[in-house]
Amino acid sequence: MGILTDYLIAAIGLMSIFDLLCTLRWIGVNPYMEANPLMRCLWFVDPVLFVFIKIAITFAFCLTTYKLKDNGLLKRLIWLPFYTYVFVVFVHCI
Repeated sequence: MGILTDYLIAAIGLMSIFDLLCTLRWIGVNPYMEANPLMRCLWFVDPVLFVFIKIAITFAFCLTTYKLKDNGLLKRLIWLPFYTYVFVVFVHCI
């Protein structure tokens, strides 16, 4: 399960970056395309800060989950952000 958890963490990180790229592609046309209301507000305040915070959150998530990858609860719950990002990527590709 350890190597699978590593792959899931990496996949979540990559899907998060893909989400950022897709968001940047469409957010210029319609700022309300950002589904997260906090990040949407951040976009209105400063787009560069929006990108920086998105990357920092992704990095912090991946680093934290990697350090806790042997935790039993994390092994069960890692599927939640994974499937959430699978759904987000699916929505972006439609």
